[in-house]
Amino acid sequence: MSVPVGAIEQRLSQEAEKLHKGRRTPIDVAALLEWVGINLRVQIDPTNPSHGSLLWTDTGVEVIVRREKPRAYLSPRERFTVAHELGHFFIEARFGYKPVSEAEYWQVEALCNAFAGRLLLPEGEVRGVLQPWPNTPARLLQSVHRLAEKHSVSFQVAGREVVTYVGTASVGELSDRQEGRSLGKVLWNCERHLFVGLGRGAHIMPENPLADVMRDHAKTHDGARRETRVRGIAIASRRTGRVIRIAALIPSGETEEIHPTVGSGAVTEPAQQG
Repeated sequence: MSVPVGAIEQRLSQEAEKLHKGRRTPIDVAALLEWVGINLRVQIDPTNPSHGSLLWTDTGVEVIVRREKPRAYLSPRERFTVAHELGHFFIEARFGYKPVSEAEYWQVEALCNAFAGRLLLPEGEVRGVLQPWPNTPARLLQSVHRLAEKHSVSFQVAGREVVTYVGTASVGELSDRQEGRSLGKVLWNCERHLFVGLGRGAHIMPENPLADVMRDHAKTHDGARRETRVRGIAIASRRTGRVIRIAALIPSGETEEIHPTVGSGAVTEPAQQG
Protein backbone atom coordinates (compact mmCIF):
# COMPACT_ATOMS: atom_id res chain seq x y z
CA MET A 1 0.00 0.00 0.00
CA SER A 2 1.45 3.38 -0.97
CA VAL A 3 1.31 6.33 1.39
CA PRO A 4 -1.81 8.49 0.68
CA VAL A 5 0.40 11.58 0.82
CA GLY A 6 -2.04 14.21 -0.41
CA ALA A 7 -4.86 13.17 1.90
CA ILE A 8 -2.55 12.91 4.91
CA GLU A 9 -0.94 16.30 4.24
CA GLN A 10 -4.34 17.96 3.99
CA ARG A 11 -5.63 16.32 7.16
CA LEU A 12 -2.48 17.13 9.14
CA SER A 13 -2.67 20.74 8.02
CA GLN A 14 -6.28 20.91 9.22
CA GLU A 15 -5.36 19.34 12.56
CA ALA A 16 -2.52 21.87 13.06
CA GLU A 17 -4.87 24.77 12.36
CA LYS A 18 -7.45 23.44 14.85
CA LEU A 19 -4.80 23.02 17.53
CA HIS A 20 -3.58 26.60 17.02
CA LYS A 21 -6.94 28.22 17.73
CA GLY A 22 -7.07 30.16 20.97
CA ARG A 23 -3.57 29.15 22.03
CA ARG A 24 -0.65 31.37 22.85
CA THR A 25 2.80 30.88 21.43
CA PRO A 26 5.13 29.22 22.03
CA ILE A 27 2.70 26.33 21.78
CA ASP A 28 2.41 24.31 25.01
CA VAL A 29 2.85 20.82 23.56
CA ALA A 30 2.25 19.07 26.89
CA ALA A 31 -1.11 20.82 27.21
CA LEU A 32 -1.91 19.88 23.60
CA LEU A 33 -1.34 16.20 24.34
CA GLU A 34 -3.58 16.40 27.40
CA TRP A 35 -6.30 18.13 25.33
CA VAL A 36 -6.13 15.40 22.65
CA GLY A 37 -6.20 12.71 25.35
CA ILE A 38 -2.62 11.48 25.12
CA ASN A 39 -0.35 10.90 28.09
CA LEU A 40 3.21 12.29 28.08
CA ARG A 41 5.92 10.17 29.67
CA VAL A 42 9.57 11.18 29.98
CA GLN A 43 12.19 8.44 30.23
CA ILE A 44 15.80 8.88 31.32
CA ASP A 45 17.63 6.60 28.92
CA PRO A 46 21.08 7.72 27.69
CA THR A 47 21.59 4.47 25.76
CA ASN A 48 18.54 4.69 23.48
CA PRO A 49 19.25 6.67 20.27
CA SER A 50 15.53 7.22 19.65
CA HIS A 51 14.29 10.63 20.78
CA GLY A 52 10.74 9.49 21.25
CA SER A 53 7.94 7.13 20.27
CA LEU A 54 4.18 6.70 20.21
CA LEU A 55 2.79 3.85 22.29
CA TRP A 56 -0.74 2.44 22.04
CA THR A 57 -1.77 0.57 25.20
CA ASP A 58 -4.93 -1.04 26.56
CA THR A 59 -5.53 2.05 28.68
CA GLY A 60 -4.79 4.74 26.09
CA VAL A 61 -2.04 6.38 24.07
CA GLU A 62 1.33 7.65 25.27
CA VAL A 63 4.04 9.81 23.75
CA ILE A 64 7.39 8.81 25.21
CA VAL A 65 10.21 11.35 25.24
CA ARG A 66 13.69 10.04 25.97
CA ARG A 67 16.47 12.16 27.44
CA GLU A 68 19.90 11.56 28.88
CA LYS A 69 19.54 13.49 32.16
CA PRO A 70 16.69 14.68 34.39
CA ARG A 71 15.35 18.15 33.56
CA ALA A 72 12.30 20.14 34.65
CA TYR A 73 11.26 21.34 31.19
CA LEU A 74 10.99 20.17 27.58
CA SER A 75 13.91 21.28 25.41
CA PRO A 76 13.33 22.61 21.86
CA ARG A 77 14.25 19.20 20.47
CA GLU A 78 11.86 17.46 22.85
CA ARG A 79 9.06 19.87 21.95
CA PHE A 80 9.59 18.94 18.30
CA THR A 81 9.63 15.24 19.23
CA VAL A 82 6.25 15.57 20.96
CA ALA A 83 4.77 17.40 17.93
CA HIS A 84 6.29 14.81 15.57
CA GLU A 85 4.77 11.91 17.52
CA LEU A 86 1.43 13.71 17.58
CA GLY A 87 1.62 13.64 13.79
CA HIS A 88 2.05 9.86 13.95
CA PHE A 89 -1.00 9.67 16.19
CA PHE A 90 -3.20 11.52 13.71
CA ILE A 91 -1.96 9.41 10.80
CA GLU A 92 -2.67 6.17 12.65
CA ALA A 93 -5.92 7.31 14.27
CA ARG A 94 -7.45 9.04 11.25
CA PHE A 95 -6.14 6.80 8.47
CA GLY A 96 -5.27 3.54 10.26
CA TYR A 97 -2.02 3.68 8.34
CA LYS A 98 1.39 2.31 9.32
CA PRO A 99 4.35 2.08 6.91
CA VAL A 100 5.39 -1.40 5.82
CA SER A 101 8.56 -0.60 3.87
CA GLU A 102 11.61 1.59 4.45
CA ALA A 103 10.51 3.98 1.70
CA GLU A 104 7.06 4.37 3.25
CA TYR A 105 8.64 4.82 6.69
CA TRP A 106 10.67 7.80 5.50
CA GLN A 107 7.66 9.27 3.70
CA VAL A 108 5.71 9.18 6.95
CA GLU A 109 8.65 10.64 8.87
CA ALA A 110 8.77 13.56 6.42
CA LEU A 111 5.02 14.10 6.82
CA CYS A 112 5.33 14.12 10.62
CA ASN A 113 8.30 16.49 10.48
CA ALA A 114 6.31 18.88 8.29
CA PHE A 115 3.31 18.66 10.65
CA ALA A 116 5.51 19.36 13.68
CA GLY A 117 6.99 22.41 11.97
CA ARG A 118 3.55 23.79 11.09
CA LEU A 119 2.23 23.08 14.59
CA LEU A 120 5.08 24.77 16.45
CA LEU A 121 5.43 27.63 13.95
CA PRO A 122 1.99 28.83 12.80
CA GLU A 123 1.98 30.59 9.43
CA GLY A 124 1.02 33.96 10.89
CA GLU A 125 3.92 33.82 13.34
CA VAL A 126 6.44 32.94 10.63
CA ARG A 127 5.21 35.72 8.35
CA GLY A 128 5.36 38.16 11.28
CA VAL A 129 9.02 37.38 11.94
CA LEU A 130 9.75 37.82 8.22
CA GLN A 131 8.65 41.48 8.40
CA PRO A 132 10.48 43.50 7.28
CA TRP A 133 11.29 41.03 4.50
CA PRO A 134 14.81 39.53 4.87
CA ASN A 135 16.41 40.96 1.73
CA THR A 136 19.99 40.30 2.83
CA PRO A 137 21.67 37.10 4.08
CA ALA A 138 22.35 38.74 7.45
CA ARG A 139 18.67 39.62 7.90
CA LEU A 140 17.66 36.11 6.83
CA LEU A 141 20.00 34.57 9.41
CA GLN A 142 18.67 36.93 12.06
CA SER A 143 15.07 36.07 11.17
CA VAL A 144 15.71 32.35 11.61
CA HIS A 145 17.41 32.95 14.96
CA ARG A 146 14.56 35.18 16.13
CA LEU A 147 11.91 32.65 15.08
CA ALA A 148 13.73 29.81 16.87
CA GLU A 149 14.14 31.78 20.09
CA LYS A 150 10.61 33.19 20.13
CA HIS A 151 8.95 29.80 19.66
CA SER A 152 11.40 27.58 21.53
CA VAL A 153 12.36 25.44 18.54
CA SER A 154 15.75 24.52 17.13
CA PHE A 155 17.51 26.61 14.49
CA GLN A 156 16.98 23.68 12.10
CA VAL A 157 13.20 23.60 12.55
CA ALA A 158 12.97 27.39 12.18
CA GLY A 159 15.26 27.36 9.14
CA ARG A 160 13.23 24.74 7.30
CA GLU A 161 10.01 26.66 7.86
CA VAL A 162 11.56 29.92 6.70
CA VAL A 163 12.74 28.32 3.45
CA THR A 164 9.13 27.31 2.82
CA TYR A 165 8.16 30.99 2.73
CA VAL A 166 11.38 32.50 1.32
CA GLY A 167 11.86 30.50 -1.86
CA THR A 168 15.33 31.87 -2.62
CA ALA A 169 16.71 31.07 0.83
CA SER A 170 19.38 28.53 1.70
CA VAL A 171 19.82 27.81 5.41
CA GLY A 172 21.94 25.24 7.22
CA GLU A 173 24.44 24.34 9.92
CA LEU A 174 28.05 23.22 9.58
CA SER A 175 30.29 21.48 12.10
CA ASP A 176 33.87 22.73 12.43
CA ARG A 177 35.22 19.36 13.55
CA GLN A 178 38.05 18.53 11.17
CA GLU A 179 38.95 15.04 9.94
CA GLY A 180 42.02 14.63 7.74
CA ARG A 181 41.77 17.13 4.90
CA SER A 182 38.15 17.90 5.74
CA LEU A 183 37.53 21.34 7.28
CA GLY A 184 34.16 20.29 8.67
CA LYS A 185 30.85 18.65 7.88
CA VAL A 186 27.38 19.67 6.77
CA LEU A 187 25.00 18.92 9.65
CA TRP A 188 21.95 19.77 7.52
CA ASN A 189 20.97 22.12 4.74
CA CYS A 190 17.63 23.27 3.36
CA GLU A 191 17.17 25.04 0.02
CA ARG A 192 14.78 25.10 -2.91
CA HIS A 193 17.40 26.19 -5.44
CA LEU A 194 20.55 24.11 -5.67
CA PHE A 195 23.39 26.09 -4.11
CA VAL A 196 25.11 24.29 -1.25
CA GLY A 197 24.04 20.97 -2.74
CA LEU A 198 25.57 18.92 0.07
CA GLY A 199 23.54 16.56 2.22
CA ARG A 200 23.81 15.77 5.89
CA GLY A 201 27.22 14.40 6.86
CA ALA A 202 29.02 15.55 3.71
CA HIS A 203 32.63 16.58 4.27
CA ILE A 204 33.68 20.12 3.44
CA MET A 205 36.96 19.62 1.59
CA PRO A 206 39.46 22.45 0.92
CA GLU A 207 38.38 22.69 -2.73
CA ASN A 208 34.66 23.00 -1.80
CA PRO A 209 33.27 26.55 -1.94
CA LEU A 210 31.98 26.23 1.65
CA ALA A 211 35.60 25.84 2.74
CA ASP A 212 35.89 29.63 2.58
CA VAL A 213 33.18 29.91 5.24
CA MET A 214 35.09 27.51 7.46
CA ARG A 215 38.33 29.43 6.92
CA ASP A 216 36.63 32.70 7.86
CA HIS A 217 35.64 31.09 11.17
CA ALA A 218 38.94 29.30 11.81
CA LYS A 219 39.77 31.44 14.85
CA THR A 220 36.44 33.00 15.74
CA HIS A 221 34.75 32.86 19.13
CA ASP A 222 31.16 32.00 20.06
CA GLY A 223 28.73 34.51 18.56
CA ALA A 224 31.12 35.73 15.86
CA ARG A 225 29.46 36.78 12.60
CA ARG A 226 30.97 36.76 9.13
CA GLU A 227 29.91 37.28 5.52
CA THR A 228 31.64 35.22 2.84
CA ARG A 229 31.18 35.37 -0.92
CA VAL A 230 30.81 31.94 -2.50
CA ARG A 231 30.31 31.70 -6.28
CA GLY A 232 29.47 35.38 -6.23
CA ILE A 233 26.74 34.91 -3.61
CA ALA A 234 27.02 36.26 -0.06
CA ILE A 235 26.69 33.79 2.82
CA ALA A 236 26.01 35.19 6.28
CA SER A 237 27.31 33.01 9.09
CA ARG A 238 27.35 32.93 12.86
CA ARG A 239 29.30 30.68 15.21
CA THR A 240 27.42 28.88 18.00
CA GLY A 241 29.89 26.68 19.84
CA ARG A 242 31.33 24.18 17.36
CA VAL A 243 28.54 24.90 14.88
CA ILE A 244 28.53 27.49 12.09
CA ARG A 245 25.02 28.59 11.11
CA ILE A 246 24.68 29.85 7.55
CA ALA A 247 22.10 31.66 5.43
CA ALA A 248 22.12 32.87 1.83
CA LEU A 249 19.68 34.26 -0.73
CA ILE A 250 20.01 32.66 -4.16
CA PRO A 251 19.18 34.99 -7.08
CA SER A 252 16.25 33.57 -9.03
CA GLY A 253 17.22 31.88 -12.28
CA GLU A 254 20.88 31.37 -11.38
CA THR A 255 20.49 27.88 -9.98
CA GLU A 256 18.46 24.75 -10.62
CA GLU A 257 15.23 24.44 -8.64
CA ILE A 258 14.96 21.38 -6.43
CA HIS A 259 11.68 19.47 -6.31
CA PRO A 260 10.83 19.28 -2.58
CA THR A 261 10.72 15.90 -0.88
CA VAL A 262 7.27 14.71 0.18
CA GLY A 263 5.79 16.32 3.23
CA SER A 264 8.37 19.09 3.46
CA GLY A 265 8.72 22.59 2.16
CA ALA A 266 12.18 22.12 0.71
CA VAL A 267 15.08 19.94 1.72
CA THR A 268 18.27 18.56 0.31
CA GLU A 269 18.17 15.48 2.54
CA PRO A 270 15.32 13.80 4.41
CA ALA A 271 16.71 14.17 7.90
CA GLN A 272 14.56 12.97 10.79
CA GLN A 273 14.29 15.89 13.18
CA GLY A 274 12.17 14.31 15.86
